[in-house]
Amino acid sequence: MAASLPPGVPRATADEFLMLKAIAIATRSGCIRYQVGAIIADDDNRVVSSGYNGPSGKIESCSSRAERGLENPCYKDLAGIAFDVKNSGECEGIHAEENALYLAGRDGSKGNRMYVTIFPCMECARRIGANGIKEVIHLLDYPEKARALDILTKQGVNVRRLELPRDRAQLLLDRFYDQVQGRSKA
Repeated sequence: MAASLPPGVPRATADEFLMLKAIAIATRSGCIRYQVGAIIADDDNRVVSSGYNGPSGKIESCSSRAERGLENPCYKDLAGIAFDVKNSGECEGIHAEENALYLAGRDGSKGNRMYVTIFPCMECARRIGANGIKEVIHLLDYPEKARALDILTKQGVNVRRLELPRDRAQLLLDRFYDQVQGRSKA
């Protein structure tokens, strides 16, 4: 017997579906300050690439350092640099948008959309435009939003904020879990 949707619970829109994926990707972040996820999707809503913020390769993440009980797990903290100082060279992390762009390559980025949990910084905004992303859909704002928005706009990138209230996201997740639990009881 096919499972039916609970009454009054519409399925996720394509935007909600892709943003929930970006949120899930963000949970892999190794940063103790911001956990950011990014998805690049094509016109058929297929994920072309994804990325989260954190160090590349074999560099230990700040969250791993914190789990080991280090008093100052953040590389910037160790260097005495405020978190909001950009391009200090102390942070070992790569931004989620950068990781998604690197993995997609220019051919995988051009003409596609990027879903990102937090609005891109200025450097990522430059890279997003340079790689041909046509639209950025974000969930939360970022302190540098005005300058980054200007960069994206000048490059012809459409920008919009997705309204995904916590209760709506929870409703979508509950629908899944309710369905799974209903099947396990059968």
